[in-house]
Amino acid sequence: MSAAQGGRPKAEVAGVPPTPLVAIVTPVFNGGCHLAQTMESVQAQDYPNIVHCVLDNGSTDDTAHVISRFSHGRVPLLTTRNETTIPVIENWNAALRLVPTEASYFRILSADDTIDPTYVSKLVAFGEQHSDVNVIACQERRGPYLVGTRVPSDDVVFDGRTVVRRCLLKEMEFPCDHCLYKRSATGLSAEHFEYEYYGVKLLCTDTYATIRLLCEGSCGIVKEPLATTRWPGTVTSVEMLPNQVGIWSMLQIIDRWGPHVFDTKAEYLAVRNAHLRSYLLHLLFWRLQGRRELVEKHLDWLNRAAVTPTLLFYLQSVLESPFLLANGWLRRKRLPRLA
Repeated sequence: MSAAQGGRPKAEVAGVPPTPLVAIVTPVFNGGCHLAQTMESVQAQDYPNIVHCVLDNGSTDDTAHVISRFSHGRVPLLTTRNETTIPVIENWNAALRLVPTEASYFRILSADDTIDPTYVSKLVAFGEQHSDVNVIACQERRGPYLVGTRVPSDDVVFDGRTVVRRCLLKEMEFPCDHCLYKRSATGLSAEHFEYEYYGVKLLCTDTYATIRLLCEGSCGIVKEPLATTRWPGTVTSVEMLPNQVGIWSMLQIIDRWGPHVFDTKAEYLAVRNAHLRSYLLHLLFWRLQGRRELVEKHLDWLNRAAVTPTLLFYLQSVLESPFLLANGWLRRKRLPRLA
């Protein structure tokens, strides 16, 4: 990995109270087609103390050229390039190591997403107002939809563990894709993003990392759409949609974090069993569609989680399908459309 740096945070103006340094981190591989828009959105921030950390994972397209175009922008860059391409999550963890030690806040900004000009200033203002909050989210635009409206109260600060529990119960939906994080006194973990669970790689590893931080403290939501997620077409969506990975990823999350957020084992198991019954109904549907390879892949994953579907389990799933449908286990809540 090169150690080249494209800039440093700008010095504070004399007589002006210092503002916390915010690090925006963008790992990228062959993202030249959308990267310029992402970097422009960072340069357009109205917050005065930002650094943009960009790690090129050995791209073979024009990514390096796009990055160089912003080397003298208002927001300084810390840039480097891997000599050889490394796995995605390894690259994400390496990108976080570019964050300056003096940074008070950080976030990952994917190379095809964008943030509004007031994103950083509004989320930092929230964080400074609520000293106990370590994760700050905002609403986001995802295609024609608005994500982050299913917050069932007028509150803006929540206990993180409660948020995770209510999300697993499908009572609310916490927008995880555009969170700003407070850096802890101990700094960033060398492995902030985990690689796998049950021996299967994590595609939603950013969500996974957010849940871990939620379980450690309080969180807040700025109830404005201040970011845009490009979907579909992202690497994650290309892998997830054809392979129906979302339902498996949810089981990974339930088993990893359920025991931490539910007060009793019975509550955790009730959520797990409801999810597994919806999972088996999906397997039945895929069998009817003739998608044998997909079924076999998911059965292998379930086996890693010590789940062996039986005829009785399938029958119970079918009989309980009206309950599962009524309580949101068989379909996601419809997202509101943007005006």
